[in-house]
Amino acid sequence: MTTVPSWRPQRRRSWRDAARASSQTRWRAYPGHQRYREYLFPQNDANADEAAFTFEGSRRTAALPKRSYVYAIHVDGVLRYIGKGTNGRMRAHMKEVRQRLTRKFKLKNVSPFFQRKLTEAVMKGAVIEEIVLADNLTTKQAYKLEYGHMERMVYAGNREQLWNAIPPSIYTPQEYQAYIQKLTENLTSKDRWTRVFSRMQLIRLGRYEDKR
Repeated sequence: MTTVPSWRPQRRRSWRDAARASSQTRWRAYPGHQRYREYLFPQNDANADEAAFTFEGSRRTAALPKRSYVYAIHVDGVLRYIGKGTNGRMRAHMKEVRQRLTRKFKLKNVSPFFQRKLTEAVMKGAVIEEIVLADNLTTKQAYKLEYGHMERMVYAGNREQLWNAIPPSIYTPQEYQAYIQKLTENLTSKDRWTRVFSRMQLIRLGRYEDKR
């Protein structure tokens, strides 16, 4: 009697399997990602770390700091971004831009706003500088320092200079008065929901006066 050999279909290899089997793959942790793959540079390349963060029109400043840190990104000598993070957070912005430039894309569809502006600047040949302002901080200290830097920029009238998403809690007295005036004008809007939300916001701010 002939025995039919037993078999089962081979499971299709996933990218995780390929990554485990490949000696040319390095893993590096980034904020917001559990693990991040890099196939660009082999482990035995002595210049891998330097090359991984080199890009035409940009230049490095110093080795990445430990713990939480606050950093700034300058475009052609102009401060454009203030951020905080750990590990490779500061390098992640340009890494994303480099990856985007290897494929077709529409600049108007790039988000967030900072990535769109940074990609546009690199395409025009701008010089990008990544500078660590303070390091060896706790998460709370880094957040407070980042907030303070953005606050000073807004108070100096340079809100439009930054490509950051600035927290709504940062505003000048003039901006606050203009906001209150706009909400007050919206109380007479023809749209019911505009009137409702404007009244709720004025009540929350303690600036609502019931004239009935």
